[in-house]
Amino acid sequence: LAGLAGLCRALGALLPPSGAARLPARLPTLSPNPSSWLAAARRGLAGSAPLGTTDPAWKCRVKYTVRPVGMKKTGGRDHTGRIRVRGIGGGHKRRYRMIDFQRLRYEEGAPPEPFTEKVINVRYDPCRSADIALVAGGNRKRWIIATENMQPGDIIKNSSHIGRMA
Repeated sequence: LAGLAGLCRALGALLPPSGAARLPARLPTLSPNPSSWLAAARRGLAGSAPLGTTDPAWKCRVKYTVRPVGMKKTGGRDHTGRIRVRGIGGGHKRRYRMIDFQRLRYEEGAPPEPFTEKVINVRYDPCRSADIALVAGGNRKRWIIATENMQPGDIIKNSSHIGRMA
């Protein structure tokens, strides 16, 4: 082990001089139990690959889109690849539709005022128990949660102010 530490220091001397590239003065020691070495080597051999948590199309989407976004199957596994929920299989392929829960008009510099939108389509969403409606108003479209009586062609009025009902 002492020879390994000396070799590491010698290789460290070949690195460019910077404070961040220094090796620690004392290297960590291995456990004297060889069975722990085998367990550490087997940890990478999970039955399923870890989920793609770095997928840019899913994780960090900042722009709203009406088009469905692809979802990755988990099969009941968490980000490490371990089964967390038993009995979940592949199932039918589903794509996620972004829902605009805020129901706001995103125009910078303009005061909030009521606006109307027209319902274009009401459809089933496989990712949730509610139906969704595609509405259009101004120069944009968006998905919202549909009401029970909502039909294509209906006009809905949105406002940031809730007036007095009676």
